[in-house]
Amino acid sequence: MILAVRVVVLAIICLIVWMLVRAHAHRPKESPVISEKSQPAADIAVNIDRAVHGLSRAIQVKTISHADLSLTNYREFERFHFLLESLFPLVHSKLKKKAIGYNLIYQWKGQDSAKRAVALMSHMDVVPATEKGWKYPAFSGAVEEGYVWGRGALDIKYGLIGILEAIEELLELGYTPSRDIYVISTADEEAGQKAGIMAVSEVLQASGVELEWVLDEGGIVGEGMMDGFPKPIALVGVAEKGYVDLELAVEVEGGHSSYPGKDTAIGILCRAIAKVEAVQMKSRLGSPVREFFDGLGRHMSFGARLIFANSDILEPLILKQMLKNAQTAALIRTTTAPTVISGGVKSNVLPPKAKAIVNFRLLPGDTTQDVVNHVSRVINDDRVKLTVLSESPASKISSSESEGFRLISQCIHEQFPEAVIAPYLVVGGTDAKMLEPLAEGVYRFTPYRISKDELAGMHGVNERVSIENLEKAVRFYASLIMNI
Repeated sequence: MILAVRVVVLAIICLIVWMLVRAHAHRPKESPVISEKSQPAADIAVNIDRAVHGLSRAIQVKTISHADLSLTNYREFERFHFLLESLFPLVHSKLKKKAIGYNLIYQWKGQDSAKRAVALMSHMDVVPATEKGWKYPAFSGAVEEGYVWGRGALDIKYGLIGILEAIEELLELGYTPSRDIYVISTADEEAGQKAGIMAVSEVLQASGVELEWVLDEGGIVGEGMMDGFPKPIALVGVAEKGYVDLELAVEVEGGHSSYPGKDTAIGILCRAIAKVEAVQMKSRLGSPVREFFDGLGRHMSFGARLIFANSDILEPLILKQMLKNAQTAALIRTTTAPTVISGGVKSNVLPPKAKAIVNFRLLPGDTTQDVVNHVSRVINDDRVKLTVLSESPASKISSSESEGFRLISQCIHEQFPEAVIAPYLVVGGTDAKMLEPLAEGVYRFTPYRISKDELAGMHGVNERVSIENLEKAVRFYASLIMNI
């Protein structure tokens, strides 16, 4: 018995020592370097006045997309296309442009046709905006206080103007990229239709285009994004969650509300929803979240490094802590969100039918069938019928060791040297996922350093981008192109 206790104690001591050694070795990695031939864009004289003017004018065009297509004013998209031609004449004379409906593809021919191409993406449509609460009108494109203000500034005409301005300036210098570069801008990303990017993907596939990697929106350089972490974090999305809209429907005998039965359609449905909310899908610390904390842990205190260097051993404790916050909980499980409920038309009538829609955001590795099985097991009531209304699988996980990721990281480091770069799981959806069949890697990052207050303007009021950020964006994209 004493021997057994000694063995257990010795094993525990060895485990602790091993964990301490791993934590000690868990130090910051060196800044990413592509090669000795890498060409930073620091020496490019950015025409910031033109870039600011271009973004301001772009915001003034109301390219609002709606889920109900009949509400979308496509004349605004036509105006936007003409505006781009006037703002970037060299882009439109030197690059091959193709319009697919109101979506645009630009092809910049490179020197080596044998190399796989790269695609840079940024959608042109925006969400609606009311005028109430704005410091400057939502579609004014006001240039005030060191910012460009208006709907779409952050999401994401900033990215499109930054890309095209970088190309315009490189064309003025007579530059030709080493390989083909595609610039893709869709007109229905905010509407959630995906018809635009699907049409683009079909055209590219039919043309035999093969992409080494794609860069779209999805990550930022965030300030104060993580409690206790002093440095800004450059989030580079290497994957994104999928989604499932699941309908829960109950149909029973209706009647007069003065003599209700034991169970009503609404009562059955509400109990089912409560069960689904109470018993959510299992959490886990998978890729790329593990890599995210690995990257950040290297820049934290020894205690934090001890935890993250041993995440495989301490996973239950990490998961428990992450589940306390909605933002971090979304990174470790398929989320459950009842979003629509209907049933009943009059206060004194028992409705024979009641329905609800529950939206699930799929963690990579979870499937629609996993969701259906889980919900069916949790509800355990044959009176509740389940129907999948819409679905989109989670994306693949792109490598954070690839040349594309290293190049993106290098360009981030050039413009934001103080930021810690980390792979990231995007909890929303992007157009880029639809290009997975064509590309080896799909990454999600937009070069702006932003505070929580500024980030709140995205889809909200007082959306704005600093002029300083806009200049960094042009340099970022120019450097990226020069080193592709």
